[in-house]
Amino acid sequence: MTRPTPAQTAGWRFGSVEVDALAKITVSGNPAQLDRAASAVLLALLRAEGRTVDKDTLLRAGWPGRIVQEGSLAKTISRLRQLLGPDGQRLETMHGYGYRLIAETIQPAEAPPGFPADADTRPGLPVSKRPRWLALPLAAVLGVVGIGLAVILPGMSIVPPASLPATTAASSPPRYSEPADAIGRILWVDDHPENNEKHRDWFNAHRIGVYNATNNEDALTLLQMNRYDVVISDMGRDKGREPLAGLKLLQGMRDRGDSTPFYVFTLHFSDELRRLVADSGGQAVTDASDELYELILPLFEAATATVE
Repeated sequence: MTRPTPAQTAGWRFGSVEVDALAKITVSGNPAQLDRAASAVLLALLRAEGRTVDKDTLLRAGWPGRIVQEGSLAKTISRLRQLLGPDGQRLETMHGYGYRLIAETIQPAEAPPGFPADADTRPGLPVSKRPRWLALPLAAVLGVVGIGLAVILPGMSIVPPASLPATTAASSPPRYSEPADAIGRILWVDDHPENNEKHRDWFNAHRIGVYNATNNEDALTLLQMNRYDVVISDMGRDKGREPLAGLKLLQGMRDRGDSTPFYVFTLHFSDELRRLVADSGGQAVTDASDELYELILPLFEAATATVE
C-alpha cells in the first residue's frame, strides 16, 4: 500500500488562511467553500512548497482527463484570490509559465513511519531517498517521465533537450506552442484550432509562439494574464450561430483599452466586414495564408530590429 507523504498529510498556513490536506480552508477562522477544481489547484500549489507550478500541471490537477483551455485555470486562480482575501496576493503569477503560492507548512505531530527525512515529497513523484542536491527542477522531472513541457522561457533554470515536444499530446490540439528562442507570441482565437496547425508550424519555424483560445471569454482572460504581440481571430463560430464572434472580440479588447494588433483570418468576408473591422480598430481581414504571413511577420521583424 502506498503511504501518504508528509506533504500530503501536512496542513498550511499563510496570513489569516489555514488549509488542511483535504483542501478544507478557513479564512480568519471562517470556513470557506471550494469547488473540486479549485481545491485540486490549491493543493498542487501548496504541495509545491513555494516553487512555481507550470500551467499544464495545474490543468491536469484541476481537470484530470479533460481538455480545457488556459482560461479555465485563470478563472479558478481569480476565484482563489478572491476567496483568500488580502492573502490572495501571495498567489503569484509567473507570467508565461505558471503560478506559485508561498505558505508555511504545518507538519503533522509525527511523520508517517518509513519516511526518510530527506525524501523528495513533490506531488505526483515517487518518494526517493536521494540527497536534496540531486533533486531536479520540476520542469526537468516532468520531461524525464515523458510529460511534454509546453514552453521554456528565457531566464528559467533549465533548458529541455531539443527532443522534448513543445505541445500537448498529439491526440488533441495543443493549447500553445512556443520555440525556445521565440521572439514573440500570437494569441489565435478559433473554435477549431486543429484547422490552423500548419499555420502554427509556420510561425513556430519563424520563432513565433502560438497560443490558442476557442472563445472570446477565454481570449480576454488570457490577454489580461499575459502579453501577446498579435491576436488572430476567426469571424464566425459555433457552426454559424455566432457569425460576428471575431468582431465582438475586437470590440471587447478595444473597449477596455487593449491595443494589441488584431487580424481576422476567415474563409468568407465582404467589403462591409472589412470596414467594420477597421472602424473597430482592427488591422486587416484576409482569407489567404500567404497574405496573413506577409501582414504579421514584419511586426516581429520590426520588434527584433528594435531590440537589437
